[in-house]
Amino acid sequence: MAGVYTFDAGYAALFMKKRELADSLKARTMLNEKLGFTMPLSKKLKQFIENPDRIQNYEIWSDTMADVLQKLIDRGLDSDQRLCIVINYFYGSIIEGMYVVTESIAQSGYTPEMLALMDHQAVRLSLFLKLLNVFRGDATFEKAVGFDFRFRLLGQVHNLMLVNGFARRDIDDIRRLIFPERRAILAI
Repeated sequence: MAGVYTFDAGYAALFMKKRELADSLKARTMLNEKLGFTMPLSKKLKQFIENPDRIQNYEIWSDTMADVLQKLIDRGLDSDQRLCIVINYFYGSIIEGMYVVTESIAQSGYTPEMLALMDHQAVRLSLFLKLLNVFRGDATFEKAVGFDFRFRLLGQVHNLMLVNGFARRDIDDIRRLIFPERRAILAI
């Protein structure tokens, strides 16, 4: 769920939906606290949560999130449990991103401009699969992150994305794979 909230916050920021952005960040922060995965918020991020009108453009949001990610990498990955939580964040974000993009493409009528959005998703998915592969073979990690299922699901999606130029059929096949997993994440 934290990954879903993270993606949704970024999506809200892209369209300058400040209240939705603040709500997503608050929900993610509360979930982090429940998981015991708290880190001090950066001053800027705390200000955005308290007063979303401070966000003037997407670049400000993007720079703030880059800073948060760097702090997470520098200070937050100090145990196997935390690493698994970060992988779960990324996974939720990938699933939500695929859902939002494929749903948007379908609602647009599968226009070429919207189909081109899948290129960005393909890059994110490829990076995530590489990240998962780094830890392949570590039984504790694989069990903690549901490795086999996730790798198989995302591998199927990745294979569908290897086509040159997406068509309606490709998007619908991806949607059939992603939607049930998103539903399961939201049910948690």
